[in-house]
Amino acid sequence: MEPVEEIEAAAETAAGDIRRGMPRFQGENLPRNLQLLERFKAIAEREGCTPAQLSLAWTLGRGDHVVAIPGTTSVRHLEENVRRLAIDSAALEQVTDIFTPDAPAGPRYPAATQAEIDTEEFGGFAEMTKASPMR
Repeated sequence: MEPVEEIEAAAETAAGDIRRGMPRFQGENLPRNLQLLERFKAIAEREGCTPAQLSLAWTLGRGDHVVAIPGTTSVRHLEENVRRLAIDSAALEQVTDIFTPDAPAGPRYPAATQAEIDTEEFGGFAEMTKASPMR
């Protein structure tokens, strides 16, 4: 699988990259969020899977009411991701522990964008975590 471009500052992204304007990629939020990413990647490495595979396994482990719709740029990536959905439940619990509702630094969207869209401000994530059969 092709690696995702990792950045250390929003300014490193291409001019049209959506991350440039997202608060989680700005200022002191980015280094704090990269620490979460490193912990997540360490679990994936220990489990012998990619971060994408771990993400899908965690999402599907939330319960029967959850349907994952992974985006991909190729059939090869899709096949690779579905081959590795069985991940140790203790590892999935560690992912849950890393990404508590208050763990990501900074809001998901800039204030102007948040005001224009119909999406949660992470009350939904907290509720999904509470409802998890793993908790």
